[in-house]
Amino acid sequence: MTPLEQLVDAFAAGVYVLFGFVQLDLWRRRPAERGHLWVAVTAVGALAVDLTGMVHRAAGADTWAALLVANSLGVAVASAALLELAAWLARLRVGRLGRALQGAALLAALAAALGPPWLVATPLVAALLLAGAGARAARSVVAGEPGARTFARGFLFLVLCLVLDVLQELSLLPALYGLPLLGFVVLFLASAKSLADRQEREREELAGLRRDLEERVEARTAELSAANRQLDEVSRTDWLTGLPNRRGFLAAAEAEERRSRRSGRPFSIALADLDHFKEVNDAHGHAVGDAVLQAVCATVRAAVREQDVVARWGGEELILLLPETTAEGAFAAAEAVRRAVAGSPVEVDGESVELRISLGVAEHRPDRTLDATIAAADHALYRAKETGRDRVVAG
Repeated sequence: MTPLEQLVDAFAAGVYVLFGFVQLDLWRRRPAERGHLWVAVTAVGALAVDLTGMVHRAAGADTWAALLVANSLGVAVASAALLELAAWLARLRVGRLGRALQGAALLAALAAALGPPWLVATPLVAALLLAGAGARAARSVVAGEPGARTFARGFLFLVLCLVLDVLQELSLLPALYGLPLLGFVVLFLASAKSLADRQEREREELAGLRRDLEERVEARTAELSAANRQLDEVSRTDWLTGLPNRRGFLAAAEAEERRSRRSGRPFSIALADLDHFKEVNDAHGHAVGDAVLQAVCATVRAAVREQDVVARWGGEELILLLPETTAEGAFAAAEAVRRAVAGSPVEVDGESVELRISLGVAEHRPDRTLDATIAAADHALYRAKETGRDRVVAG
């Protein structure tokens, strides 16, 4: 055994140990990535073949019979692991035939102890396992699996090196020592690159799924927010007139009260009630009464400022929120509403019906609550009704 051969054998053993430990550690960190495990097992099998060959060449032919089983087991383990690796990278199952060949490889390795007739069994079964691995590598290339081409090239290079090594053993080619080592090094590097490409693709897919999920959640959240806003708007709006209802008015009035408290600016409230509206319902029915109420609400809305709030308080009662308005300004605004309603008759069943409205106004004061101000406006409205209707009374 030449010094160069000894150096190559020692270097090969170191390479196999290094790759084995590195891949085994990567698998330990990420057990789901079984490809690292199969690379490590392949390195163990190659190490067994290298060490038995090293001992045989160093000690002489007399030791070969004792090393045959270990050498054959190394070949069996490496070829079986390569089938597992190729199947895993291709996202395929090893299958029953593959499992049978793996079992046959181990049995053939043990049978090597029985003598020369059995020595060819392990290489033959190993060749079948490599053929199965090659077929799965080809399928992964066709399927476009990440890193498939890299692994396939490394695998083909290993097979070429092994074939050349066998031809050298048969004296059909000139001796070129270290071909199996070169083949396995290329295969290990290609496998590492393929595994890295696969993990990168999985990370990208996971990131894409996460982005898609986030976008879906954001879209659903926006839809839910819009639905909630719509529901809130509906809950604050009177279905008949389209004006804010009692809840909507109170929300606006409470906000105005907070602004008034901070700024010191006044605001007022007016309560309005259609005079003799029951007679319209009794004479023409509730459908006509609803149409009349809608027309009156439109008139009142047009008679006040844009920043004023007109809401349906209940039945034929309306309530007005008049920001930055004193009692005098509120009285004037209410009087404008009264005149607008009186001057806007409504067509009912072909005849013109003149309507009247009574209003009570009250300016909000810091020393009383919002409810108290509404009560003051209500009391003023009551006095307007009691004193003849179709008038404005300040509370």
